[in-house]
Amino acid sequence: MSKLITTTEELRAVVKVAASIPEASWHPFLEPAIERFLRPYLGDALISDLELCATGMLPDGMAEAQKSALATLIPEIRKPLGPFLMWLGAPELGINVGDTGHTVTKIADKFVPASDAKIAAYRAGLLDRGWNALEALIRHLERNKEKFPQWTSSRVYSLRRSNYLNSAEDFQDRGEVNIGYSRLTFEALRCVMSAIEARFVSKILGRTLDTLLRAALPEIDAMTTDRDITVGGTIIPAVRVPVYRETARLVRLFVANQTASMPFQASTEGQYTPVILSVVGNASEFASFYLSELQNYLNDQSAHLGIQSSSGRLDYNTADKKMFVA
Repeated sequence: MSKLITTTEELRAVVKVAASIPEASWHPFLEPAIERFLRPYLGDALISDLELCATGMLPDGMAEAQKSALATLIPEIRKPLGPFLMWLGAPELGINVGDTGHTVTKIADKFVPASDAKIAAYRAGLLDRGWNALEALIRHLERNKEKFPQWTSSRVYSLRRSNYLNSAEDFQDRGEVNIGYSRLTFEALRCVMSAIEARFVSKILGRTLDTLLRAALPEIDAMTTDRDITVGGTIIPAVRVPVYRETARLVRLFVANQTASMPFQASTEGQYTPVILSVVGNASEFASFYLSELQNYLNDQSAHLGIQSSSGRLDYNTADKKMFVA
């Protein structure tokens, strides 16, 4: 059983509940909340060490600074965990289950069961607060990754450099698409971004140039200004501007303009929904234009890149070939 929250007093520090509620009422929802909301973002290693820290069972060989860092992280973990826990438990906490079936408690002149609308608003508030707290927690871990080496083995962290855009900052600053620098939104966009890179961007670049660029990602990520780089004897002039920008723009189009067939619009209850500004106009025309911009860049720089210039207009918006289906 998880010990990340052990008492009602600890729970009350992060979410509004009555002091009289027994631990047995909310504790069954603790581990499901960890598994559903925290483990996918924080990773097995960090969750495991936090559990050991909460029970005082960290290995003797662990440095005291590491133990202290984990201890100070537990209150931060509770900030998203408490709201998520109560969100999961809300439908059951007001129900009594016994020999007489499902009943609710009604105390004359004191309390009556909350309406469905109030319960829905309460759960929505918990979910919003939980995601915001998790966003803040991920930012904290990124800023202090040297204190939490377990974090670097998480899926969210280890996926870095698997795409051309590999952080919320990349997506917003280099891709020029506003996502409010949200780590959660960026991670939710990875699947679509990978598909766009494989289906469109990598094909336009060609296998040789695509391979060179991906090998240069560590150097490109470290750049503070756009400049030419040389990879394998090939000069790549300020490459991140068009490649990053058009990739992010295409992701924005897919997410903002697609119909309910897109995965983000078929989300289950409680799933994080990425927030991204919509695009006014014909999505297919925008997509064709963005890809043409990338192709034009490659044509202009073909001599430096060692590739053959492509002739003709790149058009992904024809009667028989559309990127977007309304």
